[in-house]
Amino acid sequence: MKTWGKMDKPRAGEPCINFLVEDLEGMEKILVDNGVNILKSPEDTQWGGRIILFSDHDGNVIQVTQIDWREYFRSSAT
Repeated sequence: MKTWGKMDKPRAGEPCINFLVEDLEGMEKILVDNGVNILKSPEDTQWGGRIILFSDHDGNVIQVTQIDWREYFRSSAT
C-alpha cells in the first residue's frame, strides 16, 4: 500500500476519508446520537480547521472537517 508518497505499511489511522461540513458541532451530535465511535473530539488545527475523527463499523477512520476559510488562507500565506 502506498502511504504518504512511498511504499510502506500504513500508519495507524491511514487511509483516512475526509468530509467537509459547515457545522462540526452539529455533525458531532448526529454521530454521537447514532452511537458512532468517536476517536477524536473536535480539535482546532493550525490552518483554520476543526476536525473530528471517528470509525465506521468496518474500522475505517473517517475525518469530518469544518474550515474557517479566512484563517486557512491567512495561515497559508505566511
